Amino acid sequence: MGNLPFAVSVVDLKEHFSQEATGDILSVFLLAKSRYAFVNYRSEEACAKAVAMFHDSRLGGGESRLQA
Repeated sequence: MGNLPFAVSVVDLKEHFSQEATGDILSVFLLAKSRYAFVNYRSEEACAKAVAMFHDSRLGGGESRLQA
């Protein structure tokens, strides 16, 4: 995902992207200086659900961009 606010943390990402998907997140990797993060899910189904649910969602006051 991209266009993250500078103040976002890995904990923020985990909390945001685990909504209705607790246990589905495999890993979260944050590139803070680039304002990008990678959230990996355990299955393609969980990933597709997350993309549909969180595309153009707001995180820390900014609009995020998701790609699968």
